Amino acid sequence: PNLDETSAKCSLQVPGAGQPAMTSCSITTFSQAISADGVYTFRTEASDKAKNKSDPLAHSFTLDTKPPTLIVNG
Repeated sequence: PNLDETSAKCSLQVPGAGQPAMTSCSITTFSQAISADGVYTFRTEASDKAKNKSDPLAHSFTLDTKPPTLIVNG
């Protein structure tokens, strides 16, 4: 596909917040700083100049910055 003729909308749902509105984003990259541990859901959809839209896609991932606990008995 010709990426110059394609646009995208993206959102990133952060832990404890409602579903954010979709905003324009690059068809090839998306960047947002995150720091709170929890489950995040990234959503995106694309459209072309003729206004044909893709099915929305979603992917969830977990950010866990806490180190594991090690217990030694004996």
